[in-house]
Amino acid sequence: MLNEISPEVLNQPNAHSTPELRALGHGATICSALNAVVNIMGRHYNLTRSTPSDDRIIDRQDASNANDRAFQQQIKPKFENELKSNFKTSWNRLTNTRTTKSLTEMAGVLSAIAPDALADLKLSVPPEALELARQWGDIAPEMQLNKSELLALIDYVDSETDTFNASNNVALANAYYGEKVLADVMQVFTKALNGAVNKLCAHPHFGLTNITAYKGVLMGNTAGPFRLRMLESAVGTGKLIAFPQVLSATSHPEQSYAAKKYAEGYHYECELTLKNACAVDFFHDSKTRGEMEVIAPAGQKFIVTGKKTRETYDPNGGTYDITQFVLVPAETHL
Repeated sequence: MLNEISPEVLNQPNAHSTPELRALGHGATICSALNAVVNIMGRHYNLTRSTPSDDRIIDRQDASNANDRAFQQQIKPKFENELKSNFKTSWNRLTNTRTTKSLTEMAGVLSAIAPDALADLKLSVPPEALELARQWGDIAPEMQLNKSELLALIDYVDSETDTFNASNNVALANAYYGEKVLADVMQVFTKALNGAVNKLCAHPHFGLTNITAYKGVLMGNTAGPFRLRMLESAVGTGKLIAFPQVLSATSHPEQSYAAKKYAEGYHYECELTLKNACAVDFFHDSKTRGEMEVIAPAGQKFIVTGKKTRETYDPNGGTYDITQFVLVPAETHL
C-alpha cells in the first residue's frame, strides 16, 4: 500500500492530514495490534474481554488485588515459569559478582517487590543485599510490586516475548483509532504493567526525575510515513505528541535503537525530557541487560521544540547521522 501513495502526497507540508496517509496509519496500527494480540499475547495468556470484578473492591489497593487475581488466572503456567526462570538467571549472575553495584541493585529489587511475590521467585539472597535493602527504610506495602505487576514488567522488557510491541500497538489503536475490543482484552495485563511502572517511579532506588532519554524510532514500516510527517508537522508549532502507552526509552544515547539498530532502519530518534520515569535495566533478561532502559508512566504528552542531527559511531567503522526530534513535556510550555 505504501508504494501506491504518490511522492506528491508524501511531500506535502501537511501530508499526515491527507486521507491517504491517515488511512495508512490507521490500517497499519490496527493490523499490528490485532496480530500482536492473537499471535503474541494469545500464546502466553488466556485472554478474555471480562473486566475484573469484585464486590469487595472499595479502594485502589482492592482493585489492584482483584487485577492481580485476574492476571494469575490468565497467564499460562508454562510461560509464567519461563519468565521467573529468566529473572532468576539474571539474579544469579549478580549474586556471583558480589560487587557494590550488584548488591545495591539486588537490594533495590528486594525492597520493591511484595514479600509473597518475592518468596515465589525462590531467590538466593546474599546477606549483604538484605542489609542494604533494610537501609532503604520501610516501603509501604501498597507501593511494592505484587506478583502480576512483577511478571507483567518482566514480560514487557523481555528480549524474546515481543510483548512490548503488543502492549504498545494496542494502546495506540485504542487511543488514536477507538479500537476498544483489543484494549478490553489486554486490560488486565495493561493494568498490571501500569501499576508496576507507577510504583517504581516512586521508589527511592528506581525512580528518576527530570532526565533526558533517547528513543529510536523505525519509520520504514507501513505506518512510518504517517508518523514521520506527524512529528515533522509538530516541530515548533505547539501540536501535542501523545504516548497513551507506557513510554520506553534509554538513558544512554548509544543504547538507543537509533544507534544500535541504524542498519535495520532506525534512522530517527526522539530526545525526550521526562519529568518522572523509572530505571528497569535490572528487570531485563541477561541478553539485554545494560541497555539502560527507562520507562515513563502512560499518558505522557509532549511538544516538539526542534529537529537536529547527532553523530554516532558505527560499530563496523565510520559514523552516521541520526535525525532527532526534541520533545519536552507539554505542560512546561502551557
